Amino acid sequence: AEDPINPLRILVTSTTVEVSTNHLNDALTLLDRAAAILDNVKDDASLGRYYMQRGIVMRRMGGVENLDRALLDHTAARLHFEKANHRRYFARAQNNIGVIMLELGRYDEALETLEAARRIFAELGDVSTAAQVDETRARVYVAQQRHAEAEKIAQASVTVLERGGEQARLVESLQTLGVAQARQQKNQAAMETLRRAVKVAE
Repeated sequence: AEDPINPLRILVTSTTVEVSTNHLNDALTLLDRAAAILDNVKDDASLGRYYMQRGIVMRRMGGVENLDRALLDHTAARLHFEKANHRRYFARAQNNIGVIMLELGRYDEALETLEAARRIFAELGDVSTAAQVDETRARVYVAQQRHAEAEKIAQASVTVLERGGEQARLVESLQTLGVAQARQQKNQAAMETLRRAVKVAE
């Protein structure tokens, strides 16, 4: 009999193309087809990837109901990655949960989850992804009106991402830094930061 992991992997991989082109309903159709074979799959890493991808699609679809479903999917993914002892993917699922918590306005839980994800990326020596998590943490602080803390963390994120050459992530960090500065009436600094963001994005 065919190993059910292979068709599952093919279907999940196919959805990444649909997500990147914003064909979310097509991605969901593929994931629904994959759901039919989940019971036969025993590999936790493969199950984790399925649930994480489904969570990504649900989050992109937007709305509170879909965010709640995305939260459940990422929580399932995190559980499977933990069983598989796959720390990097576990931390990614943890980070995605933190982002969803932020979008649902559950700020304290978001920070707790993001800080746990950041610790793992730092332990793995992945400073670039840790810096991306810091940008999300800064956005939570902005939402909580803790603007000085947001500025400090966003600045640290910018410093790391400037070295790594990840332009899209750097733009996000610069934008968050600019917002944190503007909220503290640091208007000149905010304008300069946001101009840099535009320049990097070009």
